[in-house]
Amino acid sequence: MLKIPMNLSAFMWVVEDVIGQAKEIGKKINKKEAQQVLEDVERKFNSEFGISWETINRGIEELINNKNKKIISGPLKSILFSL
Repeated sequence: MLKIPMNLSAFMWVVEDVIGQAKEIGKKINKKEAQQVLEDVERKFNSEFGISWETINRGIEELINNKNKKIISGPLKSILFSL
């Protein structure tokens, strides 16, 4: 167990939090994707607002949207858009 000094407060988010939240909003992601969400949220972190479930939700939605864009931009893109 991580020992935290009494004069310090720390909050930690783990991949299981992200996976559980994804399920709550009807999305399915794996551990690697959950880690990516955490890294993206951390990179875009704004200390004025902190990290909340809504921040995690936006991270999950962004991941899903980007994943869907990659699918559309694959080799079938020209076929899909020529129909």
